[in-house]
Amino acid sequence: MTEYIKKLPAVFQTVTEKKFFDATFDQVFSKKDSDYLAGFLGRRIPGSFNPVTDFYLPEPSKNRTWWQLEATAYARNENSEKTNVFFYDDLLERIEYYGGNTLNQDRLFASEYYSFGPPIDYDMFVNYHNYYWVEQGLAAIEISNIDFSPYPTIDAYIEAEIIGKSSYTTPETAIPSNLKFTTGISVSFAGSITYAEPRYVENFGGCTGIKLVPRFPDFTSGSIFEFLPWDGVIELSTGRIIDNRYWDAKTWDTHSYPNPGDYITIERGALDRNAWSRTNKWFHIDAISATVVATASPFPINSTRALRPIIQFVADIPLYKSGTQFREEIHYGFRDNSEGEPMRFSQYQGQLLSDVNDELDINMIAGDLVCFFNDTTDFDFWDLSEWDQSIDDIPVDEWDSGFGKFNQFIFQVNENPDGTINFLPYTAWTTPVLEGDIVFILQDGPYDAAQRGETWYYSLGVWQKAFNDKITINQPPLFLLYDHTGTELDDPVKYPESTFRGSEIFSYKVNTEAGATPDPVLKFPIVYSGLGQASDIIFQNDLMTDRYIYGVTRLNIDGYYYYKTTTSPVLFNNWNLYDPCPCDTDTP
Repeated sequence: MTEYIKKLPAVFQTVTEKKFFDATFDQVFSKKDSDYLAGFLGRRIPGSFNPVTDFYLPEPSKNRTWWQLEATAYARNENSEKTNVFFYDDLLERIEYYGGNTLNQDRLFASEYYSFGPPIDYDMFVNYHNYYWVEQGLAAIEISNIDFSPYPTIDAYIEAEIIGKSSYTTPETAIPSNLKFTTGISVSFAGSITYAEPRYVENFGGCTGIKLVPRFPDFTSGSIFEFLPWDGVIELSTGRIIDNRYWDAKTWDTHSYPNPGDYITIERGALDRNAWSRTNKWFHIDAISATVVATASPFPINSTRALRPIIQFVADIPLYKSGTQFREEIHYGFRDNSEGEPMRFSQYQGQLLSDVNDELDINMIAGDLVCFFNDTTDFDFWDLSEWDQSIDDIPVDEWDSGFGKFNQFIFQVNENPDGTINFLPYTAWTTPVLEGDIVFILQDGPYDAAQRGETWYYSLGVWQKAFNDKITINQPPLFLLYDHTGTELDDPVKYPESTFRGSEIFSYKVNTEAGATPDPVLKFPIVYSGLGQASDIIFQNDLMTDRYIYGVTRLNIDGYYYYKTTTSPVLFNNWNLYDPCPCDTDTP
């Protein structure tokens, strides 16, 4: 290598100048002093690495040999500058130097980690094109000829061998045979008492096992009703069938008008039977195909296929101020009369049913269920029930006795031979409604009574209309949230005057710009990235984007926000600890 410092006068050939020239001029202007090498660098992957033909450049140590191009580890100081940079092999050697065992590196670096996972059905979100909105629901598959031995009844067999199991296939002897259950199919069982009516199969393969979900009324307080054909069946050009052969069993000459598909919904079978769960009519193509084969019913038309990601929340996340568990479908929820006074049990008990109907302009009949929402009159059970039968002073049935309020009970209308009304408790005096109980209203009531399609719930001794009143399609449900201590975000003691009024948890990001064009499918404006395709739709984690304040001084409710289910006290916030075996019954 040429030493360019010797070309300078001797007086300038100092030690300092020599170091400078060695590091600069000598390096730049010297001839190349390098060798060409041909070989591989990086990880030797078992299965593709051939030690005979694949030449890897040699390294001075075993660790350098096996970890040639691995990522580095580093830390950041208070100025966000990278410090303590270690190549992977250097990191292993440092740990070994301090006495660490580096033989099993999976164990050495194993740690808990979290992934983003909102409480939705991921298949419906990602593979939405496999789902169809079937307004009529899928045709029921009747299952018969099941050998239910050694169980005493077919119902006992169903509850032991189907409900709660992760999978089920009908036996060879059954009709139809070898029918593999999948989420969404509708089944009924011949010879069953409890399961004779069609029920949806839900939660197939889930941790809680198969559920058989009854079909519930699918209208809401926002449903539009259309006139039905007189005692007949018609098929519209869209392929939808209106069946009114049993018109006297339906609300007089009307039927809820269908919607084109709710892209924001809740899993069928929710404990509270909320409007989103009841009206969910998305079905996977596998369930549809199985139904077509078993029943010869037609395949849905292509226009009912999903065109946008479906946000289907898991069942049983409590809705905000909407109750927790379903109690009953009732026909009338009486409240106040025209003068604002509570409609009381005592006003109508013993009155002619025809006179009550004329007065209230309703069509109440024997067998209807009613509740007097605002009648908080105290009463004694002895005053209302007939004396229980007894033999030798020993009661045949338990005597009814106790105290309560009339609005704590659901009554069934009984018509005496003389045409008068006899309200009796639908279950028993000993089973009043409980905190969080929910009722669904089937008929319009008089004055300010509950109206058809509404949901009401009982809380702190008062019947309240559910805050979540579904009146439009693609209306997001609003869920109850908690802080890290499990306290509700609108708790009047800890968070007085809170601005929290329910959370969407996870949602489409809405375009709030003036004049934004509504999405042709969702009917509200959304935000896109990139080319504006369906894959470019932006969603948001509402647990982070929406923040709430409370108190006179409007303090922030800091920290993470959480939700939970009615079946578990565990708090979740969309970031979930990775667990390869999420079900208790699973083994790694």
